[in-house]
Amino acid sequence: MKKIVFYTKKAAAAACYLAFAIIVTGCGGTGSPANGNGRTPSWNAPQRLAALADFGDVDFVFGAGRFFAFGPDRDKNPLVKTSTNGTRWNNVTTPLFGNFSEIDRIVFGGGRFLAFGSTGEGGSRGLLVKASTNGTSWNDVTSDFTSIGFAGIIDILFAGGRIFVFGVDHDENPLAKTSTDSTNWSDVSSGFGNFNWRPDIAYGEGTFLASGKHSDYTALVKYSTDGTNWSDVSYNFTDFYWLGPVVFIGGRFFASGISLTNWETLAKTSTDGVSWSDISPGLSDFMWVDHIVFDGERFFAFGVGSWPLVKYSMDGTNWTNVTSDLGYDFGRGLNVIVDEGRILVFGWNFSGFHHIVVVRS
Repeated sequence: MKKIVFYTKKAAAAACYLAFAIIVTGCGGTGSPANGNGRTPSWNAPQRLAALADFGDVDFVFGAGRFFAFGPDRDKNPLVKTSTNGTRWNNVTTPLFGNFSEIDRIVFGGGRFLAFGSTGEGGSRGLLVKASTNGTSWNDVTSDFTSIGFAGIIDILFAGGRIFVFGVDHDENPLAKTSTDSTNWSDVSSGFGNFNWRPDIAYGEGTFLASGKHSDYTALVKYSTDGTNWSDVSYNFTDFYWLGPVVFIGGRFFASGISLTNWETLAKTSTDGVSWSDISPGLSDFMWVDHIVFDGERFFAFGVGSWPLVKYSMDGTNWTNVTSDLGYDFGRGLNVIVDEGRILVFGWNFSGFHHIVVVRS
């Protein structure tokens, strides 16, 4: 079996650095919404979150009514905090995560949180996975993953009622498995074999789409109707130089990235994953789009123009600038979470590197 670059720790670190570099280059600014495109979005003023200032780097996850912020502190030790509203944060007690030497990610899907990373140091490092249904009580479930062949986990994704686990076996060979019940697993390593990094996976209208880069770094998208058997999509995505995650929200697939021909924003949408329409003109003032989300009424696109930029759309095709007050307060590290119609935007500012939240009211 061909060894795949994207499953190595070195490649994972490089990918994280690339994502960081893309966000850090932005500055600030907004536009004014036009009339006639639905109810005008309104945003609360940015709020500094001093409780998160001790993170060296941070990521966020939301599930079961609870937010988690996780990452290394400024001394590179694992740090986890939790919140029920996104603004007031408390440290998670050490016994819950104290035996992690590094927390790679916390994810939510299938009704539970999964935290995975490493325990031990140097050559004695090993895989550690913990699970929780409520975010407060955690159990060690490492054996659930080592028993099916994983020595390390790069990422865990949830889509279409399935869990997808990407990692390596004990011989450092790439390993990818999927399950509907976390008990019976199918090996899908060969189906993702020509991705050079673990793909992102979206599900909608009875179709799974896996998106990422081919081994020659061109855009690659595959589809599946069952999550186990994968084929290349018939639509040609080779006009993308860089393709971000394909997502399914509000009854539509969205694919966004950078054009191979002119290095400008390239964005497309589809209702079935087969036929795609170009929506780039409405997003042309983005240098790139980081996130597209849906609040139950409207689509929102977040990214970088000449500075951080937000647009909204009622139909996913025609887009209007949002006056969002992001401004220079959002220089890097943008995270967007939708919670019951609210949109929470977390980021770092240029001056003090405090975290800020903007909540759409």
